[in-house]
Amino acid sequence: MPIFEVIGEIIVEILFENILYFLLSVPGAFFRFIISRFWMSKRSLKDFIKDDPMMNGIVGLIVFILIGLIIV
Repeated sequence: MPIFEVIGEIIVEILFENILYFLLSVPGAFFRFIISRFWMSKRSLKDFIKDDPMMNGIVGLIVFILIGLIIV
């Protein structure tokens, strides 16, 4: 039955990654929006949310990791 374990693992990994990036895309877009305001950018938060969700998710994940390290 190892083939079913591999298939299940691949399905869960694909779903988990997509859900994780989706959940972190809005906070990531918000942090990018806040940082862009320091450089007087005229882009709105909607523009950042419409950007690549993978990039926003990675930024959100990095910021949450940094906040966790600061707290610890």
